[in-house]
Amino acid sequence: MSAKQKIKPWRCKGYTEWMRSLPCRVTMNEGVDCHHIINVLPGSTGGKVADIFAFPIGRESHSLLHSMGGRAFEKRAGINQSEEALYTINQALEQGLITIIWNGDE
Repeated sequence: MSAKQKIKPWRCKGYTEWMRSLPCRVTMNEGVDCHHIINVLPGSTGGKVADIFAFPIGRESHSLLHSMGGRAFEKRAGINQSEEALYTINQALEQGLITIIWNGDE
C-alpha cells in the first residue's frame, strides 16, 4: 500500500451501540454519544477515524470538545482522548465483545 492510499475506516454498528450503553468517560453520567478521537491520529483530517478509536462521552461534553478542539478540551477535562479510546477497547475485550485471533508466533 502506498503512503498516499486512504484506508477506509472500520465501522461497526454493534460496537457503537454497545458504547452508547456506557457512562460518559468525563462525567460518568448516562446518555452518551460515541466520540471519534480528533487531532490525534495522522491522516484523519477531514474524516472520521475508525469506530475502534472512539469512546463514550455525554452530549454536552461532546459539543464542548468539538467547539474547543481536542487538545484544549483534554486539558480542561483532565482526559486524554487516546487513553479513553484504549480504555473502551479494553472494556470490550474484557467483555468478549472483541476477540483477537493471533495467527503468528507467540
